[in-house]
Amino acid sequence: MPIPIVALVQGWFGTERFPLRQLELEGRFERVSEEQVQDAVKPEAGAGFFAVRLDRIRGTLERLPVVARVDVRKRWPDVISVRIEERTAVATYGADRLVDADGVVFGPLRPELDGGLPQLAGPETAAAAMLEELALGRTALESVGLAPVGLEMSARGGVRLALSSGASVELGREEHEQRLQRFITAWPRVPQPTGMELGRADLRYANGFAIEWRALPPPPAPPPATELDPTKSGPAEPGAAEPALQPSPPADESQNPERPNA
Repeated sequence: MPIPIVALVQGWFGTERFPLRQLELEGRFERVSEEQVQDAVKPEAGAGFFAVRLDRIRGTLERLPVVARVDVRKRWPDVISVRIEERTAVATYGADRLVDADGVVFGPLRPELDGGLPQLAGPETAAAAMLEELALGRTALESVGLAPVGLEMSARGGVRLALSSGASVELGREEHEQRLQRFITAWPRVPQPTGMELGRADLRYANGFAIEWRALPPPPAPPPATELDPTKSGPAEPGAAEPALQPSPPADESQNPERPNA
């Protein structure tokens, strides 16, 4: 995490008596620029030390979407001190915005700062609820080796978890904790077909869940063989081993389950 910095900007002038000459900045300043702070202070700095309206400066900075909290003070004889706490992103929201730990959606997304965050999609008013559901899913599924990296919530409240493997887990609209507990209790005992992996798990059933399998991705191709230099003597290298046969995916033996619950 970046270390908070203190910057001192010289050359601020207010009235002829008691002018403000210095702006002191404290914070991380990853998403807020020094210029944005100066733009907030300039209109008020001309009033001088005793008449400057600190509340107006604070209000202007608090309206920046990336700002969580602002503290503005003045210090005799000529300093305005601004301390800014930026919002900390814990997930991405949609294509170009972020969510903080309080469920506040803000932006813009910056790839150099926000890479690797889990992804949320759904109603903006449900951002805090989506974070809670994602935390619930992570706690449960990581215990059996499955890693949720995203969550989608429908307009009706249905929840789908996205896993790092590309698989998905359908939770539906209710009883998420109970459904997850039932799944992780049974999952280690579920026989996995040869050459297959989890593609989709549907937990929206009253007394169980449905699994869709998908073929494992093919192994990476071996590196090309090195050609022998005929001008050099030496024992011939053994031929490359024949590649192992890949087992064919088994025939679909799944039965259509009854319609899942919501």
